[in-house]
Amino acid sequence: MPDISAGLVLRKRQKFLVLRSIPILQWDFTLRHYLSPVSYHIRSFRQIRSSLDDAIAASVASALVSSRLHQMNIVLYGTALKHTGHLQRVQHALARVVVNHRSCPPFSSNELLKQLHWLPLQWSIQFKLATLTFKALHTGRPPYLTDLFQHHQPTRSLRSSSSHQLFIPRHNLSFRSRAFRFSAPRTWNSLPLRIRETQSLPAFKRYLKTHFSQSAYLTPTHHPTRPDSLIDFGVI
Repeated sequence: MPDISAGLVLRKRQKFLVLRSIPILQWDFTLRHYLSPVSYHIRSFRQIRSSLDDAIAASVASALVSSRLHQMNIVLYGTALKHTGHLQRVQHALARVVVNHRSCPPFSSNELLKQLHWLPLQWSIQFKLATLTFKALHTGRPPYLTDLFQHHQPTRSLRSSSSHQLFIPRHNLSFRSRAFRFSAPRTWNSLPLRIRETQSLPAFKRYLKTHFSQSAYLTPTHHPTRPDSLIDFGVI
């Protein structure tokens, strides 16, 4: 019998490579085409929002919209803000519908995201990168990602030798810095040591959410470092 699991992995890799190979000049058209069903769901969701309580509204939003946005946000790592802005505006529009802002005092977009425990797009991309890296390091799967990582080996015995850092390969082009083999180790090394030392995935996600939430909302002047980086705390 054919290996079905291998076929599924191959198709996932092909879909990922197709998204990554889209020329930068075509991103605007691609995103608008991809997000058109999302905009339709948000308009339909707005029509029934008054009939739902807050908990159900948040669940519906996650099922209809947030899950679709999560499918491709990671391929926007390092792209210009004009590209990530499309997804960010959709997330803001969804947050306003969920909170039902017409029946409460006006809030800024970031205040709505914080109230819903959602991370802004740039931070959610880094969350996904870090989570994929954790899974690859601790489970060895998927192997085509695990093979990209090497643990950092300092030339001298330093404290960093036991800090669970990854080696970041050199690259000459800024475009190459968006590749997973460069972006994932950079994101992983930027995490606090107590998070990198975590052994279980649920605990890692919990600590990571807290860390990024504090960075995104409690310190407004701090932003993710270049390259640029939507996540529902209750979904992932």
